[in-house]
Parts: sequence; structure tokens; C-alpha cells
Amino acid sequence: MVIELGHLAAILALALSGVGLVASVLGARWDASFLRVGRASLYAVATLLVAACGTLVYAFLTNDFSVLYVAQNSNSRLPTMYQVAALWGGHEGSLLFWATILSFFGALAVYVHWKRDPDYLPSLIGVFSSLQIGFLSLVIILSSPFERLIPAPMDGRDLNPLLQDPQMAFHPPFLFAGYTAFAVPFAFAMAVLLSRKGVDRWIFIVRRWIIAAWALLTVGIALGGHWAYRELGWGGYWAWDPVENASFMPWLVGTALLHSIMVQEQRKTFRVWNISLAILAFALSILGTFLVRSGIISSVHAFASDPSRGLFLLGFFFAVLIVAFGLLVVRSNHFASDVEPAPLRSRETLMLANNWIFLVSTFTVLLGTLYPLFMDLSVEQKVTVAAPFFNKTFIPIMIVNIVLMAVAPMLPWRLFQWDRLKKVALWPGVVAVVGGVVAVVLGVHKPIPLAGVIAAVFGIGVILTDWWKMSGARARSLKTNRLRGFARMATTNRRRFGGLVAHLGILVMAIGFVGSYAYQTEAQVPLRKGERAKVGEYEFQYTGYETIQGPNYQALASEVHIFKAGEQLGTVHPQKRVYLRSEMPLTEPHRLKTLTKEVYVAVGDIDRSNGNIALKIYLNPLVHLVFGGVIMLVLGALISVTHGKRRTT
Repeated sequence: MVIELGHLAAILALALSGVGLVASVLGARWDASFLRVGRASLYAVATLLVAACGTLVYAFLTNDFSVLYVAQNSNSRLPTMYQVAALWGGHEGSLLFWATILSFFGALAVYVHWKRDPDYLPSLIGVFSSLQIGFLSLVIILSSPFERLIPAPMDGRDLNPLLQDPQMAFHPPFLFAGYTAFAVPFAFAMAVLLSRKGVDRWIFIVRRWIIAAWALLTVGIALGGHWAYRELGWGGYWAWDPVENASFMPWLVGTALLHSIMVQEQRKTFRVWNISLAILAFALSILGTFLVRSGIISSVHAFASDPSRGLFLLGFFFAVLIVAFGLLVVRSNHFASDVEPAPLRSRETLMLANNWIFLVSTFTVLLGTLYPLFMDLSVEQKVTVAAPFFNKTFIPIMIVNIVLMAVAPMLPWRLFQWDRLKKVALWPGVVAVVGGVVAVVLGVHKPIPLAGVIAAVFGIGVILTDWWKMSGARARSLKTNRLRGFARMATTNRRRFGGLVAHLGILVMAIGFVGSYAYQTEAQVPLRKGERAKVGEYEFQYTGYETIQGPNYQALASEVHIFKAGEQLGTVHPQKRVYLRSEMPLTEPHRLKTLTKEVYVAVGDIDRSNGNIALKIYLNPLVHLVFGGVIMLVLGALISVTHGKRRTT
């Protein structure tokens, strides 16, 4: 009976979304009091969908295998944490969860802006109600997680073992939150198009929402990458998998939007551009949902489903694009700026170049992701676009962007003098040359990785030089030491400081990318018990294995000692697991961290008859800088989002 209540809650949520849409139209055209009905409907929809998700979680926790979705994604031995996470572990539940988070952001946005920004409320309520109608229609008509299974099986099929990992319990919620949070700037952009009012004010309103959406998506992508690194046993964290690309594309556009809104704030330009980016960021979030949930692509991340669901999501994606960009084309003449075009030698131009590079990068990723699908569907020809294509096209583009990203924030708006540019770039340029020489000495000889290191070191030099000068100036004005001057500089302009911390994180990640991908050492080593093998500067000794009984799996855990220069650095215990219900084998790698690299060991195979083993060994230089840079990215976003009071004009 409980699951039927959840189904009823979802149906009521769909009906109330229709009420919210009608109330928004009536509130805009006749009487603003109807907006209170629209607000109440958004609150009610969010509450009902939380309740609907709650009934599914209850079904998982009570092992109610008469619910088809529970039977397909759980079993009686599944640990409690994964029973909860199974809510978003399959197609139907993940779409309900997506709609629930969307409703939460809709309710929160209306709550926050109810008194502050009444002019935007009709469109805000109408857009979120429309989006909810679209997704809830899919959930209820084509992808219901509330279906019964009669007769009920004695036990469930099990959650996909690949998803039975703590990071995968948090990766989808953060990813979905990032996707749906981009609906808020999208809704405000639509409000501007519909009302033709506040063409500049909306940017000040939504900038924190944009930062929050971008940060949530960053965390979601990073958790997914770290999960792949820890669990899949291939020694990497990013394979340009289509589903990885699906989340990366809205991140790239969101990053471009974060930069371009600054130009509109300062110069009252880029109006149409920023509306376009807000539309595109959210539309690509829907496309990402389509790629993951449609079953049209093959990926360890993807969920197979019937074609009708994929067609619904694809139609929804095109509907958003056509309606939003169609309205933009019709109304674009209302957003012309009376500000003179910026000269080529200006910060605005560098920011525009930065934006175009992000969009070209997005198109490159989109092309590489969709081209195999197009060829398969159009001429039934199987084509693979793998990592080499993306590395050869995407990476050189981003190296140029790293330089622009470093220089642009240090230059004044409008026309800048060459002397200023030379002054900004002098010491960082010297540091970059020295860094390049050091990289060559350390063995970085390939042109693209070397260019990446030089560009990243140059960017780091620009930021650190700026901080040194600014903290010194603050220290002199306050008659204190440089450390307190730095603290004062960081707290008085948190938005700029947070942005530079995020930039620093990107640059640190770039160096990590070079080390971990371009100079990774890979080896497959067969070993007998007690035998040693050398890979790089390390020696590996296999001493045997033991059988471990997990809550719902059985594992063979190997013991491998790692030595360097005759000294033992540590011991790792990579596992080969078999999940009991699904009988699916899974590799569980183990890593040993050193100062400059990670030693990554995975089990290829274990021969039980004689105890021999095959190990996959990866030496990943500087990989910790990749994940450390992500922490800096998120920290920078958190600092930026707490800056001062909101400007409204």
C-alpha cells in the first residue's frame, strides 16, 4: 500500500505542476494574487515528490520485492547505504530523483526571490512548472518506479556491483543537483525574454546560482572520476566515455557563463550572449540525462531502457532549445547595448576569446560523442571515437585558454596598454621558462605536454605575483605584515579571490593531467607466490592471498609488498570480488601514495590451483594534483559565492 501512496503523490505532483503553470499565466496577465497559488503549487510539488521518493526508499529498506524497481535493483543482502542509494541506481528511480531535485530548486528559487524580485516570479513559476510537467509525465507514463511485480520473487536481482561504492552513493545526487540548479539561471533568462525587463539586473540576481550549479556539477564529475579511478582497475580517471562527456559539456558552458557575466556586469554588453549560454547550459544538462538514461550508448555509467523513453527525453531537449532560442531570436533586438564595442586590445576581447574557446571545446566533445551514434543510426556503420581524438583536439585548445585565463583577470577593462601587459607577464614568463627547463630535465619532452606545463606554470606565476603585490600593498596601507595583508586582500574581495583560487586549481590540475596521462607507466606482471618483479623504480613481491566474505560478495584479497631501493614502502591488498546474487566479478584495486606519484595495483587473475597471480601495475606521476586541484576549484567557488551583498543595478 505504501508504494501506491508514492505513485499517487507523483500523480498529484504532476497535476499541481499544471496548476502552477496556469497560475503563472494568470498572475502575469490579470491578477498577481494568482502567483501565490503558483508558489504554493511549487512547494506542494516538492513535498509530494520527496514523499514519493520516501516510499521507494521504504520499499528498498523493507525488501519489498513485489515492487518491480526494488526487485531489479536490490536484494536482501545489500548493505543499508546502497539500499538507499538504489533509489537512483536504475533508470526509473533516477528520473524520479531528478524531478525531485528540480522541484526543490524551483521551490527554493521562488522562496528566495519572492520579495526581492517580484517582476520575475510569473516566469520563474511558469518555467519550473513546465519543466516539472515534462519530467513527471515521463516518470508516470513511461518510466514509473511504482509498478508491482506479481508474484513477488523471494529475493531481488541486486544493485549493479559497480555502483556498490560509497562515492557512487554521492556522485549521482551531486551531478543531478548541478544539472537541475542550472534551471534557475535558465528560468531567469526566460523571464527576461518574456518580460523584456531587467536585461542587466538578472545577471546580478543569478550569479550565485550559477556558481552553485557549477560547483555542484564539479563535485559530481570529480566523484565520478575518482570512482572510476578507484574501482574500474584501469589506472585512469577520465576515458572520454560518452557519459563522462555528457556531464562535461554543461560544465564547459557553465564555466563560460561564469566568465561572461562579469563582462555584462561591468560593461553592460554580452546580453544576448549570456542568455544564450544560460539556455545552452541547461539544455545540455537535459541532453546529458538523455545520453545516460536512453540506453542509446554503451557505457559502464549508462542505463539501458526502451527507445520510447529516449525519444521522449530527446524531444524534451529539442523542445527546450526551440522554444528558448526561438524566443531569443524574436526578442533579441530589445537587448541591444548602447555601449561602444570594445577594442581588440581589451579585457573584454580576451574574455570573449575565452568564451569562444569553451564553446569550441564543447562542440568538439559533442561531435566526438554523437558522431558514432549518427553513423550507426544513419548508415549502420560502427565508428569509434576514442581518447586519442579528444586528446589531440581538446587539449591544444585548452592550453591556449589557460594562458588567457591567467592574463585576463589581471588587466583593466576597456583598452589596456602594452606596458601593463608586459609588466604583468614579465616575472611569470621567467618562471614559466624556468619551469619548462625543469620539466625537460625531469623527462617531459613531448611537445603538447611540455606546452601544457609551461602554460600552467605561467598561469600560476601570474596569480602568485598578483597576490604578492596586492598583499604587499594591503600590508603597507594597514601598516602590518604581509601575511595579514594577504588575509585582508582575500576577505575584502572574496569574489575575485575565490575566482583566482579556482583558476589556481585548474592550473594545478593541468600539471597533474600531464604527469598522470602523458607519463603513466603501465605493466602486466605474472607472479608466483614469494616472487618479485620490478616495474620502474619499484619492486613488487606477491606473498599470497586470502578469502574474505563480504556482506553480499566473496573476495580473494592478495598481499603485495612494494619496495624502492631495497626499502619496503608499504603493502597493498588488491581484491578480485564476486557478487553472490549477480555472480558478477569485479576488480577492487589498491593504491600506495608517495610524494610524487601513486602506485596503483589491480588483480588481473588468480590461479587457485597453484596460487599464481597476474597483476596490473600503473605508476601515475602527480595524479594527486588532479584531485587536489578539484578541491581548490570547489573551495574557490565557495569563497566566491559568499561575497558581499547582491548588487541589483
